[in-house]
Amino acid sequence: MKFKYCTECGHELEDIKLGDDECKICPSCKRIYGNNPLPVVEVLVVNEYNEILLLKQNYISEDKWTVVSGYMVEGETIEEAVAREVKEETGQIVTKWQYVSSYYFEPKGLIMIGFIVYVKKAPFAESNEVDDHKWYKIHEIENVIARENNCSGMHFDMCKKFLRKYPTRDEAERLLLDAEKDNPGKWVDHSRVTAHCAEKIALHCGMDADKAYVLGLLHDIGRKFGVFHLRHVSEGYKYMLSLGYEDVARICLTHSFNQDKIEAYVGNFDASEEDTEMIRVNLKETVQDDYDKLIQLCDAIAGAEGVMDIVDRMNDVKSRYGSYDPDKWQTNLDLKEYFEKKMGIDLYVAVDKEKYKPY
Repeated sequence: MKFKYCTECGHELEDIKLGDDECKICPSCKRIYGNNPLPVVEVLVVNEYNEILLLKQNYISEDKWTVVSGYMVEGETIEEAVAREVKEETGQIVTKWQYVSSYYFEPKGLIMIGFIVYVKKAPFAESNEVDDHKWYKIHEIENVIARENNCSGMHFDMCKKFLRKYPTRDEAERLLLDAEKDNPGKWVDHSRVTAHCAEKIALHCGMDADKAYVLGLLHDIGRKFGVFHLRHVSEGYKYMLSLGYEDVARICLTHSFNQDKIEAYVGNFDASEEDTEMIRVNLKETVQDDYDKLIQLCDAIAGAEGVMDIVDRMNDVKSRYGSYDPDKWQTNLDLKEYFEKKMGIDLYVAVDKEKYKPY
C-alpha cells in the first residue's frame, strides 16, 4: 500500500532507499513506509453437491458475480480469515480448505491469497456487503463471474484443477435414486452390481475404491432420461458434465466401448447425428485408463440380480440384441485376465459372486 503523507503527523513523505528496497520516510517523525501490499483472502466456496457459491455485490459489479473475499484483520491467521469471511458473508461453515495460489491485484495494491473451501450447504446469512447469494453449477460459472477489475474469474480458473471430478458416495446414491424415479427399471440394480464389483476389484488392485464405486454406480446414469440404447451414452455424458463431474462423464462415454470404435456398440443407434459424432470423436481422443477398463469389465459381469459369469452375461446381451462384436467379446475376456493378474486372485472370488445381491 502506497502512502503520500505520514499517518502519524501528516507530513509529506520523502523517498528513501533501504538496502534494495525503495521506501518512503517521514522527515518529521522518521517513520518508514514500505511499498507493501495489503493481504486479502480470495475464496471459492464449494458444497457437497459440487456447486459453487457466488456473491452479488453491486458496489463491485451490477451484472457479474464474485467469489468470497475480504481483508485480513490483526491477530488472525490466513486460515482464520478464510473461515471468518465465508461465515460473515454467506453463513456457511468451512469444514475443509486448501490453498490454491496468490495473485497481485495492482489497481488496489493488494495481494490476493486464494483458497478453495468446502462446506455443507446451509441457509444464507444476511450481510451488509452482499446483495445476493447463489449456488451455481460449474458449467454456469463462466457466463456470470466477474473478471474486469476483479480477481474472481482468475481465481476460479486456478481452482478448476482442484475441484472434485466425481461426486461423493452419498451424492452418487442420491443421483441414482433420483434417476430411478424418472425411469425405473432393472438398469438400477445392474448399476449397483457394477459399483459393488468395481469397489471390490479396486481394493485388490490398490486403486481408489470409493472412486471406483461411484463410477460404477453412475456409468448408466444416462438412462435417467428414458429407455435408450446409444443415446444413454450421450445423455449421461452431457448430464455429468453439466454437474462438473468430468470423471463420471468420461465413464458414461467409455463404459460401452472397450475399443475406440463406435461401430462395436451393441444396440440401436438412437442418438442424434450430432451426439453420435460427439461420441465418435471423443472415443478417438480418449486414452483409456484402468478406471475405464475396470468399469467395462464390471459392466460385463453385472446382471440385475447379481454377479454373472462373463460369458453368460455376453451371451445374454447377444440373445437380446441379436449380435455381439467379436473383438469386443475377446477384449472383455482380456480385461478379465488383466485384472486377475493385477489382483492375484480369481475375479469371481474377488467380487463375491456366489453371495452378493444388490438388494
